[in-house]
Amino acid sequence: RASKGRIPSVLVQMKEYLFENGGLEQEGIFRLAPDAEESNFVKGQLNDGTFKGCKDVNCVANLIKVWFRDLPDQILSVVDTDTISLAVEEEDAARVLESFPEPNKAIMLWLLDMCCEVTKYSEENLMTPQNLAIVIAPNLYHSENLDPMGALMHSQKVAHFLHKANLLANKTIHQ
Repeated sequence: RASKGRIPSVLVQMKEYLFENGGLEQEGIFRLAPDAEESNFVKGQLNDGTFKGCKDVNCVANLIKVWFRDLPDQILSVVDTDTISLAVEEEDAARVLESFPEPNKAIMLWLLDMCCEVTKYSEENLMTPQNLAIVIAPNLYHSENLDPMGALMHSQKVAHFLHKANLLANKTIHQ
């Protein structure tokens, strides 16, 4: 479990807003693109501490992905791409997560906790662990140094890793 103290307050704020404003039940949450203008406006409010709300919860879900994508050092940059590729089972994903240094580990566990909450509502929001992994994975690493086919293959492997980590987190929560 990630403690709130090590999680950037803007992530905590966005998650709380998402959960308190119907985001868990929103069909296609994290998959649907919000209005770009509203998204930029909300991002500005979050950055300057004046955010009170928005019309579309997809905006906040998208900004959670943007937060990860905009990190100067991606959250998965702390592990070798081959290590991610070799994490084919839940136990492998657990070992990879354990190897993360802080604060990456806490933030990654926070993300997995959030994904678990979202997937609890998969009958309403249609976001299964696999679907969520597919839409979130590309935001967790940089692919500029990869050729297009390499980037696609790496994205699939990161999605697979995230899916296994999410399944593991779901099991851990329900024990």
